Amino acid sequence: MEFIREMLRRYFTLRRRDQFENDLADEIQLHLDLREQQLAERGLTPSEARRVARLRFGNTTRLKEKSRMAWTSEILSNFLQDVTYGARSLLHTRVLTAVAILSLALGIGANTAIFSLLDAVLLRSLPVRDPGQLVLLGTGTEDGIGSSIADSELYSYPLFRSNNETKFSRMSRQFSA
Repeated sequence: MEFIREMLRRYFTLRRRDQFENDLADEIQLHLDLREQQLAERGLTPSEARRVARLRFGNTTRLKEKSRMAWTSEILSNFLQDVTYGARSLLHTRVLTAVAILSLALGIGANTAIFSLLDAVLLRSLPVRDPGQLVLLGTGTEDGIGSSIADSELYSYPLFRSNNETKFSRMSRQFSA
């Protein structure tokens, strides 16, 4: 929970970056002015006090960068900068953007259609009460695939029954004769 709260704080800091930048510049300037005032009270000239205060305070740009990293997440900041740059680039090349979006839409649509077909045909079980108790009539593999494309020995139960009745009547005629 603390992590989420911290990421939200850093995100809102990024959104109000100008305010935080101004506050940081004011705070750094305040520290420099106070240090300069202390040095002037010790007897240095105002220009010498300003120079020494800046030397002792250190690199203000580096301090600003450290403060920004404490306020915001570098990863989040870089991500937002990349998204902004990408959006500006896409807006400048509208034809390329349209082609890219159209290609993505066609690719996603085709993949969705193919997956939907395969899901309906291969992945889902048959819409019968007990699909595990289905049997294969005729010769072939358990998958229902025969040895040839037009295998006449794989057939439905009514056809199996009619064929067996015909075979049975032929067999009974042979034995009775």
